[in-house]
Amino acid sequence: MLSEDEKYAYLVGLRLYEKSGEYPALHTVFRAALQGDGTLEPFFGDPLVSGGDRDHLNEPACLAIDAEDHLYVADRGNDRIVIVNCRTGACLGAFPVESPEWVGVHRASGAAYVY
Repeated sequence: MLSEDEKYAYLVGLRLYEKSGEYPALHTVFRAALQGDGTLEPFFGDPLVSGGDRDHLNEPACLAIDAEDHLYVADRGNDRIVIVNCRTGACLGAFPVESPEWVGVHRASGAAYVY
């Protein structure tokens, strides 16, 4: 997902490779600047710690960005959509949705669509 100003790419659904053959989910939104070396950095959440409070995620599944540069995160493991400020990384709130797999936001109306 690209930021409104197209300076950053946001990613979820990444997994950690382990020699045991297990691939645990990383509970975070990563961000990479499109100018520079493209290094991924944790932007929201903690990659190794899941949680359901205002600072943590549990198996984020999908992202959307609205016209006001707010990032919508389908937080599947917590049955909610979390809204994050793309500039500051601060949680702006959340609303409940059972096991969300996908989220989209209509840029003109601001309506959120989830399944």
